[in-house]
Amino acid sequence: MNDALFRCRAYVAGEFVDAELWADRFVLGGRALPVAEMSAATTHELGLLTTVGVMVGGERIEFDAWQDEAERLCDILGALTSVRA
Repeated sequence: MNDALFRCRAYVAGEFVDAELWADRFVLGGRALPVAEMSAATTHELGLLTTVGVMVGGERIEFDAWQDEAERLCDILGALTSVRA
């Protein structure tokens, strides 16, 4: 399969970047995070933007996304990692 499961824009360190979720990795602005090493995915609503937090190999990665995209992303990540946001 040559297509991502989900794509959105994410706000990281003051700029919008592309985010793509594949079956084996989550690419956030060019940084590939392996899904196999993810242990949690959570959201914190801020209004239109929602902060998404993902634990990857003991490191917490946080970024903002539009609320509906953040919820959908966490649903898919939850299914892939068996951890429900």
